[in-house]
Amino acid sequence: MLGYWAAVPPNGGSRDMTWPAARKEDPWVLKTPPGASEYTMYKDEGADPPSLVCHVGSTTLTYQLRAIEDLHAWLLEQGDWVDLGGR
Repeated sequence: MLGYWAAVPPNGGSRDMTWPAARKEDPWVLKTPPGASEYTMYKDEGADPPSLVCHVGSTTLTYQLRAIEDLHAWLLEQGDWVDLGGR
């Protein structure tokens, strides 16, 4: 789930950062937190730099794929959990 971040999954899962496959031909299909809208994301490892691509309606957003690994490392430094706000 990309709606919140924790270095350790709530069910006590692994910290190995293994992602399920998500390619342009078979993207993740996700919903916004209230469940009102759907969007897709996939990894484009062939891009320079490798990217995480998000399609929301007619808008395409790209993020450097390494941001996920950087975020994971930062969360571990912070003690596994960071309150992102939005109360």
